Amino acid sequence: MMMRGMAGQSRPGRVWRMAVLAAGLVGVAGLLAWTVLTWMTKGLEAAAWVAGIAAAVLAVPAVLAWLVGWWRTSTAPRPAPSGEELEQAAAKLAEAVAEQWREEAEARSLNDPAPMPVRWRATGRAELVDHSVNRTPGVLEEACSDDIPALVERFRALRRRRLVILGAPGSGKTTLAVQLLRSLLESRREGEAVPVLLSAADWDVDRHPRLADWVAAVLDRDYPLLRAPGMPPGAADRLAERGRILPMLDGLDEMPVPARASVLTALNRSLDEGDPVVVTCRTDEYAHTVATAGDVLTSAEVLEAEPLTPRAAADYLHRCLPPQRLPAWEPVLARLRAASPHWPGAGRVLAEVAATPLGLWLVRTVYIDRNADPAPLLDEHRFPTADTLRDHLFDHLIDVLITTRPPITDSGKQDKLFRPRRRHDSVRVRAWLGYLAALLDGQGTRDLAWWRLAATIPTFPATFRLTVGLTAGFIGWLAFGLTYGLASGLLFGLTFGLLGWLRARQIAESAIRDLPGYADLRLRHRWTDLIHKLASRFTFGLSAGLSAGLAVGIASGPMHGLGAKLIGGLIAGFTFGLMTMLMGGLMEWAEAPASAARATTPTASWKADRNLNLLRIGTSMLAIGLSLGLNVGFLYGFSAGLTSGLTGGISGGLALGLAGGLTVGNHRAWLAYLVATCWLAWKKLLPRNMVAFLDDCHQIGLLRAIGPLYQFRHAEFQDYLVSNYQRTYETGGGRGPQREQVASNTGER
Repeated sequence: MMMRGMAGQSRPGRVWRMAVLAAGLVGVAGLLAWTVLTWMTKGLEAAAWVAGIAAAVLAVPAVLAWLVGWWRTSTAPRPAPSGEELEQAAAKLAEAVAEQWREEAEARSLNDPAPMPVRWRATGRAELVDHSVNRTPGVLEEACSDDIPALVERFRALRRRRLVILGAPGSGKTTLAVQLLRSLLESRREGEAVPVLLSAADWDVDRHPRLADWVAAVLDRDYPLLRAPGMPPGAADRLAERGRILPMLDGLDEMPVPARASVLTALNRSLDEGDPVVVTCRTDEYAHTVATAGDVLTSAEVLEAEPLTPRAAADYLHRCLPPQRLPAWEPVLARLRAASPHWPGAGRVLAEVAATPLGLWLVRTVYIDRNADPAPLLDEHRFPTADTLRDHLFDHLIDVLITTRPPITDSGKQDKLFRPRRRHDSVRVRAWLGYLAALLDGQGTRDLAWWRLAATIPTFPATFRLTVGLTAGFIGWLAFGLTYGLASGLLFGLTFGLLGWLRARQIAESAIRDLPGYADLRLRHRWTDLIHKLASRFTFGLSAGLSAGLAVGIASGPMHGLGAKLIGGLIAGFTFGLMTMLMGGLMEWAEAPASAARATTPTASWKADRNLNLLRIGTSMLAIGLSLGLNVGFLYGFSAGLTSGLTGGISGGLALGLAGGLTVGNHRAWLAYLVATCWLAWKKLLPRNMVAFLDDCHQIGLLRAIGPLYQFRHAEFQDYLVSNYQRTYETGGGRGPQREQVASNTGER
C-alpha cells in the first residue's frame, strides 16, 4: 500500500516532466526542419540567419531555467536534518576523530609500554569548585592515568559532564584529556556527544562570543568530511548547536589573563543544561582566572594532578628498559626508589625531575632511548638542582630524537613508523625551532599555524606586492614577447606588472588574514560528480554564450557577412561555455570533500590550500587563454592570419589568467606562506620548505599536532628554546640580523 501511495503521489510529476520533454523535442525538430527547408529554398545565408534564431530560441529557455533553479536553491530555507541524519554525521565525525588521535597517540608514545601512572584527585581548593548542589559529589573524586576506563565510567555518571583538569607544568594534563577522548570514542554510545580536542588559545571570544559558534567554525575547518556530499546541510553548525559535541579545551593557561577570564565567562554563558565540556589548565593560572572572572566553571568537577612518587617513577623506567640493560640501571633505580624530598641524597634531584610526566619522559628519551650511561643522573655536583638536570635533558633532546629516529624513504611507511623524510642538522634545527619559539612567545600563543607566518613579517605587504608585480610582469613580457618579439613584449610586461602590483596592493592585507581553503583532487569514486558538475556548467555557459553571441551577430549588420558573424557568435558561445565549465564546475567539484576525508592535519591543510590555489591559477590560465585565443584568432584571422591571431590571443589569455588566478578569489593563505617562507629562507631564519621541516619535527617527537595546528611537544620545551635562543644572541652568538628580526617581529626590545 505504501509503494502504491508513493507511486500515485509521483505520477503527476512524471507526467508533467514527460510532457515538457516531448514538447521540447517537438520544438527542436521543428526548428531543425525550418533551418533545413530554408537552406534548400533560399540559400546558405538565409539558413545561417534562421540557425541563429533557432539557437537563440533554444538557449534563452536553458539560461532562464538555470537562473530559476539557482534562485530557488539559494533562497530556499535550509532543511533541518533529521535525528537519524545528525547521528550519522556524528558517527562519521567520531570515526575521523578516533583515527586522528590514534595516530597522534602513537606518535607521542602514550601507550609505550604503558601510560604513566599519574594519580588525580579532587582539588582541595574550595574556591576553584562550584557548590556541591550544582555538581555530582562523590562520583569523580579520583582517577589514574593507567586506568582510563574507570575515569570514563565516572565521567559518564556525572549529572553534568563537565570537568576541569589542573596540574603543574608538565604534569600530563593534555595527555589525560587525550586518553579520556580516545576512551570515550572507543565506547561511544548512540546519541552521545563526540569529544573533540580544541586549542583554547584558538578561541577569539570577540569574534565568536558563543561556544557553539566557535566549535562549529573549528569543525568546519578541521573536519572537511562534514561538508562532503551526503552530509546534512550545515552539519558542523547543527552538531555544535544541538549539544552533539563535547568540547575539550586544552591549554587555557596559554592565553593572556584577560582572555582566560573572558573564555571562562563565555563558557558559563554558552553552556546549556546538559552541555558537556572539559578544560585543562595549570593550577595557579586557573586560580588567577577564577579570581579575575569572579566565577568558577559551573557544575564542573575539578581534578588536580599529584606528583609521581619516586617508586612509581622507578617502576615506570624499569618497564621501559630492555632486560639486557637492567644491570646498568639498577643502582640508579635503587637510589630513585629510596629518594626523599626531605633528605639530601644522590637520588633526590632525579626524583624531583621524575615527579612529572615531562621529566620522566625526558629521562627515558635522553638516556634509555639512546642507550646512554645513566650514572650522570646521580651526579649532584654536576646537577645540584632539578632545573640544572632538566636543562641538561633539554640540551640533548633534539640531538637524541634526530639520532634515534633516522629518516625513511618509503613514504607509505612513514606515517606508520613516525620517522622523518630526511636527516636534519641538529644545530640548524635548534636555531629554526628557537626562532619559531621566540616568534610564538612574542605573540603570546603556543599554537603554530603555517598560514599565520606572513603576519609575523612587518614588510610582508610590500614584499607580496613586489612579488606579484614582478611575476605578472615577467609572464606578460614572456607571453607577448614570444609572439611579437621580446622588445615589443616589454611594454606588455610593464603593463601587466603594474596591474598585478596594483591588484596585489589591494589584497596584501587580506592575504595575511586568509584561512586555508580546501581542494580535494582525488578522482577515485568521484568521476560521476566531476562529469555532472562540468556538464551542468558547460551547458549554462554554452547557452548563455550562444544567446549573446548569436544575438549580437544577427543585430550587428546587414545580411552580407552574416555567416561570419554567426560563426563568431558560435565560437564566443563555445569558449564562454568552456571557460565557465573550467572555472566554475572544476573548482566547485574540487572544493567538495570526499565523504571518506580524514581529519585535517597541518600538512594536509597546507596541501589542500596549495592545491586550491594552483587549481585556481591553472584553470584561470587555461580558460582565459583558450577563450581569448579562439576569439582573437577568429577576429584577426582574416587580416593577420589565423596562426598569429591564435598565438597572440592565447599568450595574452595566459598572462591575464595568471594575474586573475593570483589575485581573484578567496583563500590565498598558501600564496602568502610561499612569499613569507622565501623571504625568511633568504634571511636564513627558517628552511625554505618549512611545512616539510615541521612535519619531520612532528614525526620525531619535537612537535605535537592538534588539527591543523602545531604546538611544541611541551610548553616547557618551548620556554626553554626561547630562553636559549635569546641567551645565544644576547651574548653575541649567531647572526645579528636573525636576532634583530625576532625582536622586531615579537615586539621585543
